Formats: sequence, C-alpha cells, structure tokens
Amino acid sequence: MMPIIAEYVGAYPGVRLDVRFSERLVNLVEEGIELALRIGNLEASTLVARRLGTVRRYLVATPAYLRSRAMPKTPEDLKAHHCIVYPRLSPADEWAFESEHGRHVVPVKGAILVDDADAMESAVYHHLGLAILPAWNAVEGIRNRRLENVLPDYSIAALPLHAVYPEMEWMSPRARSFLDLLVKRSQTFVS
Repeated sequence: MMPIIAEYVGAYPGVRLDVRFSERLVNLVEEGIELALRIGNLEASTLVARRLGTVRRYLVATPAYLRSRAMPKTPEDLKAHHCIVYPRLSPADEWAFESEHGRHVVPVKGAILVDDADAMESAVYHHLGLAILPAWNAVEGIRNRRLENVLPDYSIAALPLHAVYPEMEWMSPRARSFLDLLVKRSQTFVS
C-alpha cells in the first residue's frame, strides 16, 4: 500500500491522509472512516463494496524449520507440523487445499495464533512453523529463498479484496480520488 499512498500524496500534496492499518473489522461509520480495504468474503451490510481483485496466498516455512522436520508432501502431513494459525478466518484450526484429486481439509495445530499477517510473517522467519500468508508477505521471501513454498501442487483459495465505503454521496473528494487510484493500481497488489 505504501507505494500507492506515496503516489497519492505526491499527486495531492495539500491533502492529509489518516491511514490506519488494522486487521480487526472496524465500523466505518462509528469510527469516522471514509474508505477501508477488506480481505475475505463480505458479510451483508449497508456499505458499498468495490471489488479490487483477489489476494493469492501461500503456505510457507523457512528452510531451517523444514530441516528440523520432514517436508510435507500432502496436506495430511501438516498434522505433524507446527502451524501458525490466523484466528480471524473460520474455522481457524482447519486449512483447506485444492488439487487435481479434489478438496483436502486438514485440522492444524500450533503453539501460536496470530491475527496480523506481518506478525505471522515474522513468526515464520523465527522458525515457529508453517503459515498461510498473503502474496505480499510471501512472494519476496520465496523469490530470495528465505522462505520455502510448501505443497506447491496444492492450491489455497485466494481471498477477494474489496474497497468498502458508506455511500458515494457521503464520500469526500479526497476519499473518492484515493479510491480511483486504488482501482487503477490494484493490479500491483492483487491478482
């Protein structure tokens, strides 16, 4: 997001942005927030939603962690591993994969539950186990081999990414122009 924010601030130097990063579900109206990004399936609400794309996810671990245990070959093998669980997706203690042989749902366990993707990435780099991370937390580590893409023959469902806002007529020109830039640049951070 920061490259997009920087581009916006460069184009509109007189505008002040109040940017908040949180993985909790906030009430936009109560908290006075004009625009939010939400990852995952949306619940019914009075908010307007604009789909920006989907967020690919990867199952990753460090090579050091994988040297301490057998490399998983199938989702069932995850039962013998420490899994860093994201509690905001339901059910948190089950991971689902797709392959040419169908859907595989596996119960997972681990020493920690973490409700922030950046903190999950850090936990992985501290060799605490495997985690399912969004592309922006995983791709660079996979590319530079600091992370291993585990079970690459099994896909993990991508999650939809939406911009949500109360109603267009209540949106400030600042929020409307930022939404326009998000839509224009969304291909840089989603698939």
